[in-house]
Amino acid sequence: MANKNWFAKIFDRIGAPTGASIAADIAATKSENRDVAPSLITIASDNLKHRTMPVGEWHYTPTGAYGLTLEMTALRNMAGVRVKHSVEVFPTATVLSRIYVNDVAVGAIHTSTLPGPTQYSDNIAGIITGDKIQVYSVSAAPGGVIEDLQLCYDFTIETAVGLAAKTSELISGAAVDFGAVAKVSIQTAAQAAITASALATAALVATTRTGNPQVKATTVDTHSLLGAIVAATCATQEIIIDSVIFSPHDDLSGVVTFTGISIETDDTTVQTLISQANGVKVNLTAYSQLSWTGAIRLRVGKKITVTTYGAVTTANPSTCDVRITYHAVVDGGTL
Repeated sequence: MANKNWFAKIFDRIGAPTGASIAADIAATKSENRDVAPSLITIASDNLKHRTMPVGEWHYTPTGAYGLTLEMTALRNMAGVRVKHSVEVFPTATVLSRIYVNDVAVGAIHTSTLPGPTQYSDNIAGIITGDKIQVYSVSAAPGGVIEDLQLCYDFTIETAVGLAAKTSELISGAAVDFGAVAKVSIQTAAQAAITASALATAALVATTRTGNPQVKATTVDTHSLLGAIVAATCATQEIIIDSVIFSPHDDLSGVVTFTGISIETDDTTVQTLISQANGVKVNLTAYSQLSWTGAIRLRVGKKITVTTYGAVTTANPSTCDVRITYHAVVDGGTL
């Protein structure tokens, strides 16, 4: 049996005839031992690792020419990564979006025409720590937003059998490639599920810490109910409301039986965010925006409501966006 201890082989050579090659024995023995250090690399998957925060924040698409809409910085080298982004399109708009790295196009062009959000994915290779992973987008007219950017991957073990030093011994004069790579996944389906759950929990905890900005994105139908429609409810811990934006998808200014809206809390002493005077229907043209900024405390279980005035009809639904920014007073506060 060959001596696998190359130090012993060297000592075995002591006293050997002139010209004996200790260096040759060292190289041959190393090749026999196949001392190869494994390394971890990433491969594209649907396992979410990083995403832009806060989740659901709108980034409007530029018009006329592609422009940078959303980006994040790579925190590690990634041999392979699945980059996902979501596009939300307002009626009649067409949005083109594409993944770039360091302002160079690398992904496919995605065309969005249907009301969103719609998620797209691209498998990208060769990301280096510090690279800017970006979403560029464009629309012919205002009417689209990029909502999210995600990096998804798993780890694998990569090894290469170090037999190159044996090539000349095995096949004289032939160039043989022994650089075959064996890849073994180190995440089972159960491990992947646990990892995804842990990541989601960690992201939620980080987002809902005291003082961290959060966004609640929802919709209401002003033609579905006369009176108060619940837009959001304070859960777990109390919060501070920082801003509210109300934006109808349709032109409500000419609806005969409808007179307007207001937005308020349902506290014992009502806190008005957008008054009925400001929410009068003449101000509610398609994609107009009524907004409020300030600071209002909302206790656990209390609600933010959109109140409609006049008569309503379910025959003509009208979707309206409500975007609320807020922060927790105590860790865990959320809408």
